[in-house]
Amino acid sequence: MSEESDLIEALLAAATGHVGHGETGPQDLWPAFLDRLAAAISADGLCLVAFDQDRASGRWQVGRVTAPPDLAAVARMRLDRVYSQVDLPGAEGDRMPLRWLRSPMPGGGSAVLVAERQGRDFRAVDGARLSGLGRFVARALAGWRLLRAERAHAAFDRMAAQRLGVGWLLLGPSGRVRAASPGLAEGLAARAGLRLRADGWLDFTDDEMAQAFGRALAAAQAGDDRAGGTRSGVLVPTRDPAIRLAIRAEDQLGDRALVAWVRWQRPAGNEPPDRIAAAFGISRSEARLAARIADGMSLAEAAADLGWTIETARSTSKQLFARMGVEGQTGVVREMLSSPIWLAAGR
Repeated sequence: MSEESDLIEALLAAATGHVGHGETGPQDLWPAFLDRLAAAISADGLCLVAFDQDRASGRWQVGRVTAPPDLAAVARMRLDRVYSQVDLPGAEGDRMPLRWLRSPMPGGGSAVLVAERQGRDFRAVDGARLSGLGRFVARALAGWRLLRAERAHAAFDRMAAQRLGVGWLLLGPSGRVRAASPGLAEGLAARAGLRLRADGWLDFTDDEMAQAFGRALAAAQAGDDRAGGTRSGVLVPTRDPAIRLAIRAEDQLGDRALVAWVRWQRPAGNEPPDRIAAAFGISRSEARLAARIADGMSLAEAAADLGWTIETARSTSKQLFARMGVEGQTGVVREMLSSPIWLAAGR
């Protein structure tokens, strides 16, 4: 592999954060690219900065760089011009040999490369190499910036789904799980009734559940959107809480795939009473009662669970209804289940 192709390969890896298969997640590979570039132009130090308007959104350095990019100096630089220590805006003439390059990034902002060397000055070919590479570096940084934002947004989506009790299973024709949303296997393992085994098969607690799953799988393969004859999909009754699976044929990267959408209700009783109280402006006792009502308990069941008398539960419920501005238990359920406290809470 030539030195130029080696540099381009390192640049592409830095932009995507991946060098091959089998990785657990994206890596910061910009220092590796800078190391190769420094070796190619015999620089003692290299610094790369991505500027978004008036701030630096990314900064990487290898080796010694005594003159890191300064926003004021960068603003006075012309695009795609390689500056030396004698013509850099605001630079002192007695600085050690250096080269600066500022290139525009697609979507806004600019990429700035700084190369320094002790002793002899850079060769003309080194400046030409930086100039030819600058636009590619800027485009790669723009792609890196976009991927970073998309990954951050995807992480928020995963967090929200996990907190709301939502996930997916990608199924093969026989029902074997090929892939699952992050955290779903652990979420299922914490509940009775359904478990995802290490070999990809689902374990049900009884034959009736397994048969219902098989019917829903066959219906999805046949194109029946009702998922086995019921609009709710496959109900997997568990203690805490119930789990539902709706199996559908979905488009995935241009192909049809069987996806089991998984939903379980997160028990309100697991939420700290102080968080519920703060969210609705109610007392801690009222919050404890509200959580149990939201979990489907009657007043008598809630009283028994809390160790209260039925009279205490009735009295507290009246105060709760008044403070929440609802007319009964159904209003409490509606307010609780539509509240963003599920998203603000931890897993």
